[in-house]
Amino acid sequence: MRAAIYCRVSTREQAESGYSIPDQVRNCSKKAKELGATVVEEFLDKESGAFLERPGLQKLRHSLQQNYFDLVITKSPDRLSRNITHQLILREEIIKSGAELKFLTFEWQNTPDGRMLMNVQGVISDYEREVIRERTMMGRRSKVLAGKIPLNSHVYGYFFDNEQSKYYINEQEAQVVRDIYKWLLKGDELSGPMGGVSIAKKLAKQGIKPPRRAKNSWAKATIYKILKNPIYTGTAYFYKEKKRKTGLHTIEITKRPESDWLAVQVPPIIDPKTFAAAQRKLSENARSSRRNTKHKYLLQGIIFCGVCGRRMAINPERMRNSKKVPAYYVCPKDRPNERRYSTDHSNHQSYRCPARTIPINIVEDEVWTFIGQLISSDEKTIRNETDNIYQDGKAESINGKLIVKDLNCKEDALIKRRKKIAKWFREELMTEIEAEKELKEIKMELMEIKERRQKLQAELLIINSEEDAVTAIVKQIKSVGNPTTLSFEEKRTLLENVLNGIHVTRVDDARGYGAANKIKMDIRLDLRP
Repeated sequence: MRAAIYCRVSTREQAESGYSIPDQVRNCSKKAKELGATVVEEFLDKESGAFLERPGLQKLRHSLQQNYFDLVITKSPDRLSRNITHQLILREEIIKSGAELKFLTFEWQNTPDGRMLMNVQGVISDYEREVIRERTMMGRRSKVLAGKIPLNSHVYGYFFDNEQSKYYINEQEAQVVRDIYKWLLKGDELSGPMGGVSIAKKLAKQGIKPPRRAKNSWAKATIYKILKNPIYTGTAYFYKEKKRKTGLHTIEITKRPESDWLAVQVPPIIDPKTFAAAQRKLSENARSSRRNTKHKYLLQGIIFCGVCGRRMAINPERMRNSKKVPAYYVCPKDRPNERRYSTDHSNHQSYRCPARTIPINIVEDEVWTFIGQLISSDEKTIRNETDNIYQDGKAESINGKLIVKDLNCKEDALIKRRKKIAKWFREELMTEIEAEKELKEIKMELMEIKERRQKLQAELLIINSEEDAVTAIVKQIKSVGNPTTLSFEEKRTLLENVLNGIHVTRVDDARGYGAANKIKMDIRLDLRP
């Protein structure tokens, strides 16, 4: 008899119960031996039991589809899942495959009584998970309301006192924070105001230890996080975002209104005036960076990487080995200013986007050829071309309406289920705990449906107004005179007015200077109302 073992533990469970995966494997193997079975394969997960998308569980389910096992052994039903619905799905898959299901904690039989007992255990397990989650959230919120820090976020510049749940200034790191603000606004003894890359290089050169989460290296992003964090003025904000886990490794994040934020006072490192000046300086730097070039480029600021979506930067024309190297548009994730600067001077750990560099003249020629042809065309042709570009918006509108319709159907089904649960409770077919739990889940689902429907309906209104914007763009293009007589500034102004961005990807495999380059362009109109 071929047996499969499934074992799961989350970090929290292992810490609390000490029932590790090796312990589960050993006891499940012992059970298999008692039943006269041979363990063919072990499926192991160190993940939450709230979701089915677990590597080990997915492999087990795939093997079950091939009818590969005669027996599946696990410690208890909550190892399969802590969600009662998921437990029922997995139980049916195992039985359908022809395998027998065995637990260590109790004897289960595929009978009405056995199925009922497993269902009861599943409900209890699911309830316990929700209770733990609710108590954890309430405990953290109570701490914040009491003026305490609920969780150590390892903020650079502070010590965290676990007993008092408070931050205290780490003077050595706090001085580094003050220096970062000073260098941004005034510079050091050798230069004027410095940018994020220069500050990161300077700190690495001085051998100053970076924040804990910076992977032993300073980066521009690390500097900007420090410069933009209001905690350094003496106030830490919590509940700025609403997070909802939608999968094993996915989280949906929604910003909360400022009125919902909770503030906790901490010792200040930077005064509010310095912090405000730093924010103004960062904004000025962002605005000036696009103008800080010796040469003019037609698509500067409106061209984006087709791979990762980031705004593309420019490698200007230069000489190399007595040969002229043309100017390129490049993805910033492949530039030195995105590198990390290590304190041990091993230097530059680069996080690279796979997008290739694109010669500026090729992209600009193709874009302006397209726009020039539109300018020279009649109004009907311009309308057809802009409508072609706008098809994605129309498709989104149709898809959005279908999703809203689907949400309405789900809402009706949930309302009907809510009535059934109330009926079952009155007829004593459900306990108060079971009914309360089910009704709570339905309430949450109904709220999510309402929020998502409102968001979609708002987006549909925007798409409808975008159709009017297409008409305005057609008129603007038609009003332009001869495209060959336009100055650079006039071309640039027209592109900024009618385009929301151009996403470009290089699709050829050619290498070396002068090689034939092929690009794929996604031209997007500025359809903002």
